[in-house]
Amino acid sequence: MDPKDVRKQVEALVEAEWQKLAAAVPTGPPEQFVVWRYAISPGFPAAWPPDGKGQLYYYAYARGFSPRRLADAELVGALWARVTVDANGCAAPHLEILTRQIKEIGIQGVRPLRAEEIAVVKSDDAVEAQLYKLSRQATHGNIDAPAIQRYFSLWCETSGTLAEQIRPYHKEFFRWLGCG
Repeated sequence: MDPKDVRKQVEALVEAEWQKLAAAVPTGPPEQFVVWRYAISPGFPAAWPPDGKGQLYYYAYARGFSPRRLADAELVGALWARVTVDANGCAAPHLEILTRQIKEIGIQGVRPLRAEEIAVVKSDDAVEAQLYKLSRQATHGNIDAPAIQRYFSLWCETSGTLAEQIRPYHKEFFRWLGCG
């Protein structure tokens, strides 16, 4: 099972559901106008420590831009869907709707990344592949734990508003990462 192929399936599920959700979003008065788009979190293991069942979760949320309100930040919407992925390849990804509303939950600042942070962000495919492998094991196994921790720690730092929404679903994983 190639995580990149599964990620494409996840994106297709989210995109299809987003079309329905976005059509119902009110635009509001000009001073409050927000351009919303969907985004998908990295995959999170369903169990930590790994239980060998091979389940991962991706979370869909909204990111908003409001030209009259923000210059160096974006609005973050609450999680609106969760996609369950079977890393064993026994079932197709399944999307579960958490809400049918885009609800603004906060503002996330943005900043330029340093060169070493860019390298960490670019490790996303390798980290995802490790998580797929790891989720199919009943132990931590032979993994590059520091790479996973660096990736998710940076993600928590740059996506803190969203991380706070996901943390309750994955308390032990966040604790292991050292960002929760």
